Amino acid sequence: MPRLTHLVLSVSLAVSIAVSIVFLTIATAFAANSSPDETPYDKVSRLIASRKNSEAIKTLNEMIKISPNDNRAYGLLGDLYYKQDQLPEAISAWKKILEKEPSNERIKSALEKAQREQVAHKAFTHESTRHFTIKFEGAENRSLYKFVLDTLEGAYGEVGRALLFYPTEEVIVFLYMDQDFFDVTRAPSWSGGLFDGKIRIPTKGFETKTDQLRKTLFHEYVHAVIHQMTDRGVSKNAVPVWLNEGVAQYFEPFGNRSEGRGVLKSLLKQKGKDGVIPLSQLQGSFMGIGDPIAVQLAYDESLSAVQFLVGRFGMWRLKMLIEDLAVKQDIDAAMQSALLTSFADFASQWEDGLR
Repeated sequence: MPRLTHLVLSVSLAVSIAVSIVFLTIATAFAANSSPDETPYDKVSRLIASRKNSEAIKTLNEMIKISPNDNRAYGLLGDLYYKQDQLPEAISAWKKILEKEPSNERIKSALEKAQREQVAHKAFTHESTRHFTIKFEGAENRSLYKFVLDTLEGAYGEVGRALLFYPTEEVIVFLYMDQDFFDVTRAPSWSGGLFDGKIRIPTKGFETKTDQLRKTLFHEYVHAVIHQMTDRGVSKNAVPVWLNEGVAQYFEPFGNRSEGRGVLKSLLKQKGKDGVIPLSQLQGSFMGIGDPIAVQLAYDESLSAVQFLVGRFGMWRLKMLIEDLAVKQDIDAAMQSALLTSFADFASQWEDGLR
């Protein structure tokens, strides 16, 4: 019996040491490049904010090994995989969540969209450069791909010089033929493209309308730039839609930096001063606006407000405003900091200029 007891104790001690070594190894991995008080989620947030998504994914997978029922980790993991266009991995992570939270609407919506993309993208090929990955259907569309790539590289330089910001993360671009764009995005029929973390463009008919395609590409690329300027990984994007859409239109080729204000004034002459939509009501998405005239007015007002902002305060202050929004998460606080005026005063001065 003493020998048996000694053997059991030895085996128990060996198992205990082995388990301790495993946990020590994982803890050491978490502690690398971090402060002593940093939690695993703090580390993930730091890595995402530093745009080290692959390291964040590795850390989350290590966390899941320790806590396989941690739905928060699966949620972040799915979002990061999706951001990198790793659809099978994103779908797998989100399905894990729905096993325990079948009524989680955000995850259900994300999963359904990713599954729609899998179907639409199965025949896609891709080409990559230092700044962009273009994904499109069929080798016969390579001339269109080259035009898109050349245009986006031009936008990269032009917008970068104006805002003194060049995206450090690769921008993924999807070119859709026929109905696939609307099937994947569920965008309204008036949409000519969108940015949802990736640029998505319906290209049918653009072969003979290259000027319009160039405008659309510049527009959506600016959304990608603003996203990277303000993205902090775990915080919501606080850029009001009127500002986001206004800046995107401002950088479109062919005259939008000066012409939009006159167009808006002409439209308002027909509708009257009471027809102005307050900027405070243009903070959220325009996708839910059903009336095409109201949609056009919302876009025209957005461009006009940005033209007023740049004309009054300059491009450098616009850049400061966008960057301050990433930190302050509030348009009034950001304007107080960047423009030295309140949002209410800015909106009032802009409206006065429309008379």
